[in-house]
Amino acid sequence: MTNIAEPALMCFTSTVVVMDSGFAPRNDNKMMQDGSLVGWVWFALALVFFALEAFRPGRFALWFGFAAVLVGVIASVARWPWPAEIAAFAVFAVLLLPAWRRYERKT
Repeated sequence: MTNIAEPALMCFTSTVVVMDSGFAPRNDNKMMQDGSLVGWVWFALALVFFALEAFRPGRFALWFGFAAVLVGVIASVARWPWPAEIAAFAVFAVLLLPAWRRYERKT
């Protein structure tokens, strides 16, 4: 003869396991998500570059700010590893330098 309490105990135990495994580990790192820098980090960096440009006008920090905005948009849409995001920032900054030089010649 089977114990009547045994199926109820098995049900309760499996429910606890299912509920327990449903919780994801807590990620306290607000700057990284899935190995990628979060988009707001790049937008904050862009604000720093824009502020630097406001305090020291005529410098090329404006173009670094634009490069950071571009990477921020990419980081908001796609999850790249952070080294790829930094490489994209460097590439955008190098590509925007001719725009800075053209802007400097006009002024």
